[in-house]
Amino acid sequence: MPGVNSVVDAVVKIGDYCVGWLERTIAGKRSSAKRLGLTGPGIGGAAFFAEEGVFFQPSAVSPGRTPGTIYLEKGVQAVGAAFYVDSGDIYIGANTVIEPGAGIKGPCIIGPDCEIRQGAYLRGNVITGAKGIFRGEIKNAVIMDDAHFLHPSYVGDSLCGWKTHFGNQATTANLGIYYHVGGTGNIEVDIEGARYDLGVTKLGIVHDTNCPFKAYRSEVVKNIWVYGNLYRFIPALAYWQGYRIAEIKVENDPRVHGDTKYGPMRWLGGFIDLLTRDELRGGGQSFKRHTGAGEFL
Repeated sequence: MPGVNSVVDAVVKIGDYCVGWLERTIAGKRSSAKRLGLTGPGIGGAAFFAEEGVFFQPSAVSPGRTPGTIYLEKGVQAVGAAFYVDSGDIYIGANTVIEPGAGIKGPCIIGPDCEIRQGAYLRGNVITGAKGIFRGEIKNAVIMDDAHFLHPSYVGDSLCGWKTHFGNQATTANLGIYYHVGGTGNIEVDIEGARYDLGVTKLGIVHDTNCPFKAYRSEVVKNIWVYGNLYRFIPALAYWQGYRIAEIKVENDPRVHGDTKYGPMRWLGGFIDLLTRDELRGGGQSFKRHTGAGEFL
């Protein structure tokens, strides 16, 4: 994103980036795509361009005063969803599926192989990566590849990294916390004793996930009982014992040697360890011991 000098600046300029990218990309591809002549109740005068293998039957299209454009890459399946291009264009990546009852408002860029579930509302100024699954409300946000927002939730004014995962009813509520409740204007943060005005009244989260690097004070690991693969959950176990957990920026270098060891059995083992973690919190014994799953794994 050119001209951006901070993550806050990036959040502020998501909309401008969307508009510019959509204008350039659609202009360069529309001549090789088929223009769809959709008509019917609730279908406004927007322009529709589709590549091969597209099945597109929207429930409604709101074009606004200046009809916008919806561009569909190959294999897109969208039936019964509502589209709003009164504020900007919409671009949908290859093989993405949009279920009935979803709402998409431009400007919006949806990556390939995504699943937009019933009840999802992408409210404009939204960019998603590939292979994401979305059901909640998203507004003014960039979400990277393989993100899972599987349940009703809210993401606003945020940057979410690779494999970000939100649980049910998770929210990045922004304005209410700082403005209406606090009675202040711009968001301010304290860093090492200095107070900084971020220049915005709304800010959700700036979050990267799936990072394997963790650091602990020696007293933390000495006071936590860990066996097997429960090392994955040391942050949660430490938090339950009253320790403070924080995140800092790191840089990951690409793999130089070897291959990934992740596979179906690793995922199954992780799930069993997750159940064990919850039992340990309640003072129970290992789930593996109860079920014999430990012998299997």
